Amino acid sequence: MSVDIKLNLIKPSKDLRLACKAYCNIDKVYTFANKNQLKEMVDLIFLINKDYSIISTNRLNYKNLIDNIVNKKKLSNIEKKHLIVLKKLFPIVINKKSEDFLNTFITNFKEKELKIIKPYLDVIYNSTKVSSTFFVANNTRPGFGGSATNLSFHISIGDDVDYRKFTKNRIYILLIHELIHVINSNNEIYNRIEKYILDKYGGIKKQSFSETFTSTIENILAYKLGYNKEKYARYRYNDKEDIILEDKIRKVYNSWEKLKGKNKDKFIVYLEKNIKKVI
Repeated sequence: MSVDIKLNLIKPSKDLRLACKAYCNIDKVYTFANKNQLKEMVDLIFLINKDYSIISTNRLNYKNLIDNIVNKKKLSNIEKKHLIVLKKLFPIVINKKSEDFLNTFITNFKEKELKIIKPYLDVIYNSTKVSSTFFVANNTRPGFGGSATNLSFHISIGDDVDYRKFTKNRIYILLIHELIHVINSNNEIYNRIEKYILDKYGGIKKQSFSETFTSTIENILAYKLGYNKEKYARYRYNDKEDIILEDKIRKVYNSWEKLKGKNKDKFIVYLEKNIKKVI
């Protein structure tokens, strides 16, 4: 009963970069807008220009678009139309130096670091198969960050920051964060937990749980691997409600960690049994 992970490192196409740009910006804007009741204002911005109105009138799931491109699936007409609009909105700017810098680390992550990380994942998750594509696509967002879909994840450094200041530990922590998202997408118990939250509390709460849970596991692994000196080095969000949620997940993890015995549940199993203590 373990986590089986296969990573395929690729060089992203221009369409894949555009899809990532949209996912990291347009999708995130709408997520923020829905959470803060500003959706109509965001719609208005795109509706002002008829060339861009397709984005608000025919909303795409850019997460799915990324996976469709990665899997070389035939794109629908609406997906093709979105890519035409995205080319107008987002000119592709590739900084080879920053991408080469990151690619050195993610190659090492795949070939060496993943073997060290895997035993820690095996005690958290029940049996899970992950076959994921990952890549570097700089300038998909401002600053330094990453995004994950069901079948892929990528990291990015924007030209607004000096890529040379990012350490190996910081890059590995980000890769772990995005990898956890992909594992969650492919884990049956985690998906049951998310469905429970969605059915009872709605999509906004589900999104908050997804990020705060991932942040909790990221913090724990980074501490155990020696990337961070503290067990819980940071919170995912600064919002008070999300901090409370993350604290509850940490509390459940700490109580699970103290348990002894050969028949001790995987953490994800224990969490499902105790989800009412979190949500």
